[in-house]
Amino acid sequence: MKVLHVDASVRFENSTSRELSAYFLAELERSGVTLDVDRLDLARNAPQTLGPIQTAAMYVPIADHSKEKT
Repeated sequence: MKVLHVDASVRFENSTSRELSAYFLAELERSGVTLDVDRLDLARNAPQTLGPIQTAAMYVPIADHSKEKT
């Protein structure tokens, strides 16, 4: 089974949500399910926020795109 395991709590230790998600995965494995887990930790690797320049760039027509702007 393919699973996307997403953690987002900034509490790296003593995080109930991190403990709970780890528990569910461990229980699935214990029940015999073979897991292929992709992990995404939004607290450790926060996505870059979009500012006004990035937002405006989304509305540039494709015909106006250039290699310098991508």
